Amino acid sequence: AVIITVAGVLLFGAKYQVADPFLLALVILAGVAAMYSLGVCLSSVFLISGREADHLGSLLNEPMQLLGGVYAPVRSMGTAGVVALGILPLAPAIDALRQVAVPQLAATGILPVGVELLILLVMTIVFGVIGRVLLAHIERVGRAGGKLLARAD
Repeated sequence: AVIITVAGVLLFGAKYQVADPFLLALVILAGVAAMYSLGVCLSSVFLISGREADHLGSLLNEPMQLLGGVYAPVRSMGTAGVVALGILPLAPAIDALRQVAVPQLAATGILPVGVELLILLVMTIVFGVIGRVLLAHIERVGRAGGKLLARAD
């Protein structure tokens, strides 16, 4: 991320004006925590289905980045962007980062940064709890079956 940011500044003349570095760090940490919590949820799917989930993950990579706001602001995607804001942690994280790091884009954000931080916090908790429950279930099935992976045959 640092290399991409430096290259953007040097090659394209991108300008960042971070008025509140603490808020920027908070948005980054909240976004990473929410994405890791979602990863814990999805890891149980990978343990159950094996290679099929790996192929599905590869297939969904680009659409998730598009809906997450990596390629274009979430606001420009209309209803799909608003739905992504409530499902994908990447969407509120990127939208909040744009508002904090580029003040000219603050008016184009879907929600205020504080609301998006709250969404990320709720996602972290919800996905973390769901992930813990799913992994505990897989552990029970694995112990009962005497194998590491709980493939659904």
